[in-house]
Formats: sequence, C-alpha cells, structure tokens
Amino acid sequence: MIIGIDFGSRNVKIVFLDAKGKTHYRTYSTISFYRNYIEQHENNLVLSFTRMKIPETSPMQIISTGYGKNRINVQGGQTISELIAHSLGTAKQTKMENFINLDMGGQDFKVVLVKDGLPADMQTNPRCAASSGRFLENMARILEISIKKLGQYWKNPIPISSTCAVFAESELVALLSRGMPRERIAAGVNLSLVQKTLPYIEPFLKDNLPVVITGGCAKNQAIIHMFKEKLQCRIIVPARTMHIGAIGCIAYKKLL
Repeated sequence: MIIGIDFGSRNVKIVFLDAKGKTHYRTYSTISFYRNYIEQHENNLVLSFTRMKIPETSPMQIISTGYGKNRINVQGGQTISELIAHSLGTAKQTKMENFINLDMGGQDFKVVLVKDGLPADMQTNPRCAASSGRFLENMARILEISIKKLGQYWKNPIPISSTCAVFAESELVALLSRGMPRERIAAGVNLSLVQKTLPYIEPFLKDNLPVVITGGCAKNQAIIHMFKEKLQCRIIVPARTMHIGAIGCIAYKKLL
C-alpha cells in the first residue's frame, strides 16, 4: 500500500493506493485530525493509522508533504517539499508536463512554473491571511453567508481596498452599514483575492502556458470566472483539486 499525506494548514488530505490498485481519498479538518489521530509519544507527535482505520498491510509506503510534515512523526515514512508534491500531483491529474500551477491554500498561495513535470521557478506571497482561503472564510463570516455561497458572486464587485485581512473585516462592516448590496461586497471579496495573485502569475505568462488552479480556493466559481476574464489564457481546474499534494506524494513514490 502506498499512502500520500498532505498536512495542510486547514485540512489534512490523504490518498492511499491499496494492493489491488484502487485509490481512496480522505479529507479531515486539521484541528480534528490532530485531536483524533495524533498521539503524544515522549516528545514526538505520532500518527496512528489504527485510529484512522487504515489497514496496516505490509509493506506500507508513506510519503507526506505540507505544513505539518516535519512536526508529525510518520513511522517508516519520508517527506517531500510542497513544490515537488503539487507539481507531480497536478501533472498526474492533468496529464500535462508544462504549465503554471497556482495553488491557493488555506494560509497562502504559491505560483509554480512547471517544466517537464517538475518545478522550474516559483513565486509565493508573504504569509498573510489576506491572500488565502482563510481570508475567504473570514469574509464569509462577516457577510453571514456560507463559503459556498460566497463563491457564486462575481458581478459588479465593490472594490475592497484593504490589503490586510483584519482591516478588510472593518471595511466590510462599513460597507454593510452603508447599505451596500451584500452580493456586490461578496464579489469584491473574490476580486480582492484574484488581484492579489495576479502580479505573481504574470511573470510566467510569456510562454503562453495554461494556468492550473489547485487547492481549496479552486472550488470558488467566482474566482475561476474572474481569472478567466483577467488572464485571457486557458484555465484548468483538475479533479480532486484539494488532494493534489497527496496525489503528488504517491506519484513521487512510484517514480523511485
């Protein structure tokens, strides 16, 4: 059995390939995952496969990536960088070797130029919640709508000028108090995230490569719509977009 684990900031994604070649996918919130499946052994945090009810067949090959890869002791496992994992996972899902990968995660985003299936160059934002899925979650909470509902608004956006997530919350409250339509404010939130990423994508557009968007934010239809309008290039959202990193871990193991 081969197991790929992406210890994300908001969710832990697991993909395992069983002895029959069948692929299984699991997703857990990071907080509940740490609470339910991580055990304290002396000074180490250890992952318990028994608690997760994953059959411990022999041999078990485990590869992990993501924020928590160096904090969690996965016995017998190895770790790889997020850049390698997401590049390989995206290449596997799209069956392409040359593309721009925009990975929009819970805490940040990364733009990776992938050539021949491997990362050739990258840009990443400063670690700020205003450029991540966490920003969308916070803004949806202020607007009192679901994150899914937020992703439905892109028409007539009201610009959100704040570059800080904390100040943006105050800006939304001010707009609501002035009677601005919630739909237009929601569209402005989505546009704000798109505009923050564009300067990082544009340096890689000269090769006329498609942009593959992955991560949890790729489920936001408004953001995808806005990227198509702004970039004027082929935009691809692969299947299992949240599991790309874990899929890449398995792809890495199969390359060895």
